[in-house]
Amino acid sequence: MNELAGELAHEGLTQADWQTRYCTQNTPWDLNQPARAFEALATQGWFSGRLNLPDSVQVLVPGCGRGHDAACFARAGHQVTGLDFSAEAIAQAQQQYGSHARFVVADAFDETALPPASFDAVIEHTFFCAIEPTHHAAYLQAVLRWLKPGGRLYGIFWLHGKPGGPPFSTTLEALQTLFTAAFKIIWLAPNPYAGNGTHGQDRSAKEWLMVLEKVFDSPLER
Repeated sequence: MNELAGELAHEGLTQADWQTRYCTQNTPWDLNQPARAFEALATQGWFSGRLNLPDSVQVLVPGCGRGHDAACFARAGHQVTGLDFSAEAIAQAQQQYGSHARFVVADAFDETALPPASFDAVIEHTFFCAIEPTHHAAYLQAVLRWLKPGGRLYGIFWLHGKPGGPPFSTTLEALQTLFTAAFKIIWLAPNPYAGNGTHGQDRSAKEWLMVLEKVFDSPLER
């Protein structure tokens, strides 16, 4: 584990905390199914097919949890890797979806966890909001490291507007400032597939979809 990964493991929820959450089934963010937006992306594309994944590409789902989103893309014919901090989360993902996707226990901020430039697409769902906002720059660098040139990040971002976390909120301005340093924004819009959360709350105005295309390996290239 590199220096940053070790630092992150001791801020907010630790690796042991996430492990306990999965062991005790204390995972209220888990929908027990893929996000509806990703089901649509995997099967028909977003916005009447205007935003599609190419056929049979390498897909990474960081912070994959029990693997619902990873399995969704695997069933659509993609080569999928799910990554999570929690060994228990990965064990549960393996048990349910191991025949569909590859699952790896690792810290996403560990530079040695995955080979660089290995993925055509990164799928973001509840990982970005689980980390301290002060480490969003490290998230950016990790995604840039994972993606091939021209690769895309497909994300659901939560703008709930409440202090503290996880889940940590963000803003459209913060997302644009962060990602335009190294990505071209292909799409940014409210999530029409959001519906209600696990406790029945309306999330349609709080979730935004982003599609970003990698144009630089580092923000310093601008």
